[in-house]
Amino acid sequence: MGNRTFRVAIALLAAAAFLLAAAADGPATNAGQPCGIRFLTHPRLAEGRVGVKYRDVIDVTGGAAPEYFWQLTEGRLPPGVSVTLGRGGKRAQVTGTPTVAGRYGFTLVVYEQLASGLGCSRPREFTITVPEADLRVVQHLSDTTPKVGDILTVDIGVFNGGPFPARDVNLRHFLPPSVPVADAEVVDGPGTCEVATFVRCHFDALAVARKAIVRVHATAVREGERNSVAGVSSATDDPFTDDNVSSVRLEIAPPDADLGVTLSGPVVQTRNQPFRVVAVVTNHGPDTTPSSRLDLIPRGAIEIARPRVAGRPCHDDPQVTFVHCAFGPLEPGASVRVVIPARMQQAGPGKLLASMLSLDSDDSNHENNSAEYQVTGVP
Repeated sequence: MGNRTFRVAIALLAAAAFLLAAAADGPATNAGQPCGIRFLTHPRLAEGRVGVKYRDVIDVTGGAAPEYFWQLTEGRLPPGVSVTLGRGGKRAQVTGTPTVAGRYGFTLVVYEQLASGLGCSRPREFTITVPEADLRVVQHLSDTTPKVGDILTVDIGVFNGGPFPARDVNLRHFLPPSVPVADAEVVDGPGTCEVATFVRCHFDALAVARKAIVRVHATAVREGERNSVAGVSSATDDPFTDDNVSSVRLEIAPPDADLGVTLSGPVVQTRNQPFRVVAVVTNHGPDTTPSSRLDLIPRGAIEIARPRVAGRPCHDDPQVTFVHCAFGPLEPGASVRVVIPARMQQAGPGKLLASMLSLDSDDSNHENNSAEYQVTGVP
C-alpha cells in the first residue's frame, strides 16, 4: 500500500512540473490541459528597412499532433510585409518590402491539427521595427591611461544609419570634475557646441549614412578611474537606443617624477654666529610634479629658522622640531634653491636632515629623496 501511494505522489509531481513548463511559454487556450507547443523564435523579429526586401521566419515545435494550424489574431505588420501562415508545417515566413517606418506588433496563434479538429493552442506576440533613423555614437580617446597633467583629446562620432535623415540631433558629453574640459568644437559636419558643466552640441539634421565628429580637449588633474560618457538623441524616432550611449573608462595615473635634494654649508661654525645652509630641490623627470614638500629636521647643536620659498616663508611646528616647505609645479630639469638661516646654539656636533615628498606623483627612485648635512660648533 505504501509503494502505491508513493508512485501516485511521484506521478502527480511530474504532471505539475509539465504544466509549469508549458505555462512558461505562454498561456494555452485550453487552460488546465497540458499543451506542448513551444515557439522557437524570439518575440522581437529582425529589424526592417524602408524600401529593402525583408525576410524572417517563425518556428514552433512540440505538441501532440504532427501538424499545426496558424492564425493571425490581432495587430498589424509593416505596410508591404505579410505573413505566410503555415498549414501543417512548423514554420511561418514573414516577407515583403516595408514602405512605412514605425514599430509594429501582431499576435500569432498556433493550434494542434488533430484528426478530430483543432487541439490546444499557443499564442505569442511579435514585433517588427522599421526605424526612421538609427543613430549611433562612438568615442576615440587619445589616451585611456593618461597621467595627471596630460591633455586628452576625445573625438566623438555621431552616425545616422538611416533609412531617413535625423532631425534636431543633440549630443551630450560628460567628463568628471577631475578632467575639466578646455574646449569643444565640431570638426566634421554642420553643428555647434558649447561647454558648461558638460559638452552640449546640436545638429539641425544628419543625413542618411552621414557622420558628425566633435573634438573635445580636457586635462587630467587628479588620478583615479573615471568615465567619458557620450549620448545622442533626436526628434526622429530611433527605436534602437542600445548604441546611443558610449562609455569609455579612463585610468588616470599620477605623474612619474624623480625628485632629489642636496644640502651644503660650512663644516665648522662659531657658536651663536648666523650662517646659511643651502638646499637644492631638483626634478629629474620625466614628468612635471604638481606639488611636493621638503621637510627640514635639525638635530644636535644646530638651530634653523624658517626659510622662504618664492617669497613666502616655510612653516614650522609649534616646538620648531622641523620645518616644511611646499612647492608648486616643478617641471623636468627644474630646480629650487632654498636658503636656510641657521646658527649653532653651543659647541659640538649638529646635523640637518632633509627629506623630499612628492604629493601628487610617483617617485620610484628613493635614493636621492633625502640628504644629511653635518656641522661642528666651536666656541
